[in-house]
Amino acid sequence: MQAFLSMTPRKTLIDDKIQRNFSSQLTAMNPLRPRLNHWRQIYRLLHHPALRYVLNLRANIASLSFITCSLPLFLMGQVTTGIALSLGSIACGLADTASVSRHRVIDFVITLGLFFLNSLAVVLLFSHTAAFVAYIGLSSFFLFMLALYSPRLGGIGFATILLGIYTMILHSPTLSIWHLPLALSIGAIWYGLWQWLANRTLPGQEDRDLLYEIFQSLGRKLQSHAWPLTHSGDYNTFVETARLRAVYSAKFNALQNRVNQQLSAGENRPELGRLLSAMKAADSVSEQTRLMHFTPSPAFQIAHSDWLEKIDRLTREMAESLRSIKPGNSGFTLPDIDFTALRQAPEDDSFRRESLLALGFIDKLELIYIALAELKTDSVHICRPHPATDSGAHHCHFSWRTPAMLWQRFISQMTLDSSYFRHALRGALCLTVGLIIVRWYDLEFGFWTLMTSLLVLRPNLSMTWSRLLHRLGGTLSGLAVVALMLHWQVHSLTLLLVFCLAAIVFFHTSARQYGISVFCVTLFVFSGFALNGQGNIILLPRLENTLLGVALPIIFVFFIAPGWQKHAFPSQLLNTVNGYLGYLTTLKQQLQSGSQADAALLEENFRLCVRNDTNLFDHWLGYLAEPRPRNKTSEAIVLCCRSSNIMLRLLTRLHHGPRDNSMALQQALDLTISDFTHLLEGLQRSHTSPHFFDYLSDHQAEITPKLKELEHQSGQLTMIDILHYLRQEVEILGR
Repeated sequence: MQAFLSMTPRKTLIDDKIQRNFSSQLTAMNPLRPRLNHWRQIYRLLHHPALRYVLNLRANIASLSFITCSLPLFLMGQVTTGIALSLGSIACGLADTASVSRHRVIDFVITLGLFFLNSLAVVLLFSHTAAFVAYIGLSSFFLFMLALYSPRLGGIGFATILLGIYTMILHSPTLSIWHLPLALSIGAIWYGLWQWLANRTLPGQEDRDLLYEIFQSLGRKLQSHAWPLTHSGDYNTFVETARLRAVYSAKFNALQNRVNQQLSAGENRPELGRLLSAMKAADSVSEQTRLMHFTPSPAFQIAHSDWLEKIDRLTREMAESLRSIKPGNSGFTLPDIDFTALRQAPEDDSFRRESLLALGFIDKLELIYIALAELKTDSVHICRPHPATDSGAHHCHFSWRTPAMLWQRFISQMTLDSSYFRHALRGALCLTVGLIIVRWYDLEFGFWTLMTSLLVLRPNLSMTWSRLLHRLGGTLSGLAVVALMLHWQVHSLTLLLVFCLAAIVFFHTSARQYGISVFCVTLFVFSGFALNGQGNIILLPRLENTLLGVALPIIFVFFIAPGWQKHAFPSQLLNTVNGYLGYLTTLKQQLQSGSQADAALLEENFRLCVRNDTNLFDHWLGYLAEPRPRNKTSEAIVLCCRSSNIMLRLLTRLHHGPRDNSMALQQALDLTISDFTHLLEGLQRSHTSPHFFDYLSDHQAEITPKLKELEHQSGQLTMIDILHYLRQEVEILGR
């Protein structure tokens, strides 16, 4: 069977060579063939990784909507109306989070109604300070709380608050009451028309763009696992691979939720079958990369450098194959790899253990190769949705229930223990206090403060602090360029060009590089106001309002349940270990019963373990993003993350290995479950202790070598062997 699997990719490569030879013969007979090849080359160029980033559909639709609804009005001298339409387009783009056409229509109707009513209320109450402040506080709180019912409604609520701030920024006593509400709503309608046209012309393109990013992340992750083969260092390798795994998991979960939405809505397109096949392959590749941990010793690197360099080169070629997978089809290339020749390890008894580890690395590489070969030749089919890899809070369907049920759910969240309530309370206080300060001191362009606070505020301190730094860096660098443009007194045509280019880059970076997007916002805001004759008065107001706008969110997040990652990490570690215990318990039940229901529950628990381990590492990243993290605490958190990752890798081998129901296996499972139970009890006693991280740091020199030893287990381990090593890992963490 193994020989057949090894031959399958080569057969595919032979077929590809035959097809290329046949194509060259057709070219000689058909004069139109070179033209077809020319178009194929253009198609390949358009799918180059550098261009795929630029050709992201969602970003380009938002850019086209923004430019086409503002630029013509600028040229006609209607700058204020053009800015209003463009801001309405931005807000509608932020509210557009659905992936199903029917959901999009419903969301658009809700969005348009809320946009118009909120903008009209801002215009009517603008001159009545007390009523205006009360309205902003109450409306923003309730709009933030819409996230309680579904993420889609949460996006609509956030966009509606932002549109209200846009109305404040553009408000002028000389304008009609209906001018701004209508202009902002028309801008939203304009975005909706562009989005409808894109979905009709390129259905499923957003999913394909996300799939492309998934394989890009996998390619980088695979390449990072090959780095230790020819370089020294182990600690940074774990951090880098775990970071890339977190990036991959976020993108994979986002696409999986989108596909599940579409399947649940009854859509049955061949495109969904291709997406599910590609996601299955991506999931398989991700699991294999999780097991590819091999760090050779310096002596082994010197003695067998040629062999390691060959493995490294072929791994990089495989990574490039992953990154060359085109969205929507399987027309990617696979390198011609002779795994039999690659496995011919140099005969050296002094490095036998490390040679076995290298062979294990090659085995995982071949399994990845087979998964990609199957994807390349896989037939299109529609299957059921994958088990959800995210919590139920990410379901995007909003079920219309009775008002009493909706109100009861709202009331049940009125506590600081609720993340929805905390975020809504912070947001409402930020905007209310910011509005009072702006009105009290009559700050010029003061409503930029509210916009900055809204965009910087995030559910916890680490995320808010990170946004603050990006906001400050982007604004300061943008203002430096603005100062140069003011000094040079650039022409209006140059301002139009800067406006368009900055808007395009903003939409392509807003979800990935917030600092760059803020830099671009500063440029196109200046260009817009400069075209309106106000460019020379925005430099200092923009700076002072940014400083005030970033201060308010930090203050309120700091004093209202900041969610310190240091304090939250032990609880997440407790949940992670509890998930491993739940998996082992379910495995025991499944071995005893053999039922399909227990098998499905086992698969669900395994995915929960994967998600918990990723969340554990995300807590470490969040801790680093907080102000002034301690190096000692950071190393202790990484130590726990590394231990959890070893447990997950052992469970992965256990999950996919051969199973029997022998008495020895049952005894090994019972002992392992008992050890996990004791570890869980110990964590429950110590996870609130202030000395939790100090204890781990003090024993780091003792624990780290044992972690390395367990990381590098070689050979075909039986389930009993895996459980034995798992118990050792539990013992290490439980010290």
